[in-house]
Amino acid sequence: MKLRRSNRLLNVADKLLLVGPSHSPVTGQSAMFQEAVNIFPGSKVVRIKGTTSKAISKLLFAGELLCAYLRKVIEPEVEIVYVTVSRSLSGFLRDFTIYIIARACRKKVVFHCHGGDLDRLFKRKIFGRIACRIYRRAEAVIFLNRFSIPSEMTSSSNVTIIDNCYQGLDEITADQGPASKWTRAYRRVTYIGNFIREKGLDDVLDVIEKISERGCSSDFLFVAAGKFLNDPEFEAEVRLRAAKMKNLRLIANPERSQLELELRESNFLLFPSRYPSECQPLVVIEAFVAGVIPLITNVNGIREQFSDFSFLEIRPRDSAAVADILATNLRHDFSETTVVNRNAAITRFSPEKFRESLVDLISSHLRK
Repeated sequence: MKLRRSNRLLNVADKLLLVGPSHSPVTGQSAMFQEAVNIFPGSKVVRIKGTTSKAISKLLFAGELLCAYLRKVIEPEVEIVYVTVSRSLSGFLRDFTIYIIARACRKKVVFHCHGGDLDRLFKRKIFGRIACRIYRRAEAVIFLNRFSIPSEMTSSSNVTIIDNCYQGLDEITADQGPASKWTRAYRRVTYIGNFIREKGLDDVLDVIEKISERGCSSDFLFVAAGKFLNDPEFEAEVRLRAAKMKNLRLIANPERSQLELELRESNFLLFPSRYPSECQPLVVIEAFVAGVIPLITNVNGIREQFSDFSFLEIRPRDSAAVADILATNLRHDFSETTVVNRNAAITRFSPEKFRESLVDLISSHLRK
């Protein structure tokens, strides 16, 4: 992306090193990092593969990630290192190492925090103080909303807020709208996210069982699309339960295009997350854009985050109440509501708005 500043044409990508997770179509953090890569084509990129614990092992011991990072950060044209934050302790050790090396090489650092529990790290006695000092000294720290900013940083001048943006789904126009899916005899309920307990996949299975107990199985088609994450016991449990459910399609490791298709065809997004790092779920934003009514829990201020939108609020671990909500709204036509939601989501969470905000922030820290 080209920017004109002081009558000179600057190529931001040449001056930027992006450090973030490997791309996963079901992870909002990965998707937004990929968006940053797309915004700055030709920029230097270091992707962190695997879990945080494996990444820190590679970084400090095997040296695989560290060497890849060093080779790029020492290049003289690099001015800014953009880091997608990991909020766990081991993830912070990784970010700390990246930060120290960047500073030693006289580079500026911009952190992008995609979750809502950074304050948990700050509450640690020793590492919390180190983390707070580092984040306050960075050129900028990007948060998704005011609820995700730790109290220790609310007055920091380097804090900025940039909303996530939806990806894809551009082919559905506002006047066209997927209204026909509300005339079907059944309702399609979709879960999209990592297949972990904290994201509520087990709650989804409980809801399906409650729907069956009410004799409404034929009225609903459930779709669960996501990725199992290093929990063989939970995976075995889910697959065993799913195999017994005739009105459930379980899609493991979907492609991005498949996720978009599932959302387009859905009536409801079931998102019963109790994940402590939940902040501004990308899948909820994309549900609004796709003409889907979300059923979401109020984790880390999600209710306030989407206060301008129409959705159904649910409680985590309350499958009976969720089943009642779905059964009550079985014949309701939400087509007009989804058009309003979609128009509002396109305005607030547009890729253009995200790109402009990120480019403005990065370019403001380039050498004049």
